[in-house]
Amino acid sequence: DLWRAPEVVLDRAAAAGADAFFFCVEWARIERAPGVHDDEALDRYARLCEMAAERAMTPVAALHDVAHPGWLGEEYWLTPGSPDRFAEHAARVVSRVGAACRHWVTLRQANLVALAGWVGGSHPPRRVGAIDDAWAVADNLLAAHVLAYRAVHAVQPDARVLLGLRASASYDVHRLFADLL
Repeated sequence: DLWRAPEVVLDRAAAAGADAFFFCVEWARIERAPGVHDDEALDRYARLCEMAAERAMTPVAALHDVAHPGWLGEEYWLTPGSPDRFAEHAARVVSRVGAACRHWVTLRQANLVALAGWVGGSHPPRRVGAIDDAWAVADNLLAAHVLAYRAVHAVQPDARVLLGLRASASYDVHRLFADLL
């Protein structure tokens, strides 16, 4: 229960010998409605980074992990302007949390979002075989990564930023996104 009891989680990670602590910044938690930002939540994420550093762990934060705020809609990544909107979110988070964190994952499991949502149907919007839309989603996700990468570096030129891909035994699922990027 990282949000309610971060000390317990961080103490356990430190006791296990971890030298890095990975967590996700929940977009829905910091922007519960369009344009309504929760600065207290952002401050709490910054404190989480500080607490990890106090335990000799490098904080690593993901700016998106499969889900986005429900008010954006299930097919958000097909929406025109979605990459720009995500980059604004990234800039806001890094501006508030960045003093305590220098390692960022723009989109965690971006390939899963496209494939499971529009091809396999196991994740929202639960479409099956929507190949053309999956390619459009992949394009928007990759554009979102590039724009977020730039937004993070505009705030923190020395930041480490990467795109998180879900590993798979299949080349097409795992490596395709990196190759396209």
